[in-house]
Amino acid sequence: MINLFRAGYTLAFYKAKSLEFCSFMMCSITLYLSFQLTLMISAIHVNEIAKNARRVMQGLSCKLSRKDAGSPKLNIDLMQDHSLSLWKIYVLERSLVVTSLGTLFTYGILLGTLGEKT
Repeated sequence: MINLFRAGYTLAFYKAKSLEFCSFMMCSITLYLSFQLTLMISAIHVNEIAKNARRVMQGLSCKLSRKDAGSPKLNIDLMQDHSLSLWKIYVLERSLVVTSLGTLFTYGILLGTLGEKT
């Protein structure tokens, strides 16, 4: 995200722009954005699939009889929450993609207008 921010900020607020410079910055923005989206979207899909699998397992555990020997182990495994998160602070969800891009855009505008005189 830092490289994506740096490339976007440089492209937007750098004074001396040539065609080669602009094309290089656009290529780097595309590269870093594709890296970020690839990682985030794949993690989001893993979390969604894990939630669906957990729901199916809970449905199966209800159908199993109480006399089954594997039932306590299954209930213990279903109680634990397994998901990909950001340092166990925020679980990756679809809204994070829009939020992260909006944050980069907002910080870019704030830093770009910081040194301007009105």
